[in-house]
Amino acid sequence: TLLKNRKHINLPNPIDVNIFKPLEKIIARSMYNLPINKKLILFGAMSSTTDLRKGFRELVKSLEDLDEQNVELVVFGSSRPKGKGQFPVKLKVNYIGQLYDDVSLTALYNTADVMIAPSLQENLSNSIMESLSCGVPVVAFDIGGNKDMVTHMKNGYLATPFDTQDLKNG
Repeated sequence: TLLKNRKHINLPNPIDVNIFKPLEKIIARSMYNLPINKKLILFGAMSSTTDLRKGFRELVKSLEDLDEQNVELVVFGSSRPKGKGQFPVKLKVNYIGQLYDDVSLTALYNTADVMIAPSLQENLSNSIMESLSCGVPVVAFDIGGNKDMVTHMKNGYLATPFDTQDLKNG
């Protein structure tokens, strides 16, 4: 109502789909020295293991009892956590650290079988858009703008908010 007589433009969060696109999984995994024969779950954000809003605790809980023989976790944007907040020891965790360019990030997305975005608050996550643009499905809580990007059971899984068992199901 306030701006009805004013010109307004929608500026979406743009990502370059000429960069963020599907690549050969075997080549991407070899670039990061990740196993070819395992299912890889990708998790990452700035301060991904220390910022409570990124859902680190919920992620840890959802990873309990996964088949550690066939699944590994790949974490980017953060180093190995110190003290509290360790991942379950039975699941192998590959820490990539921070990435500083879109080409490296694109290759990393393409290593994954699925990306998990367990954020407790979210608007329009760049990492969800980037992952989907690379053809990698996303598991996230059904909060904020996630349902604008993830179509449940089509290109990902929208878990009941904050239900770690449902996140694990995804």
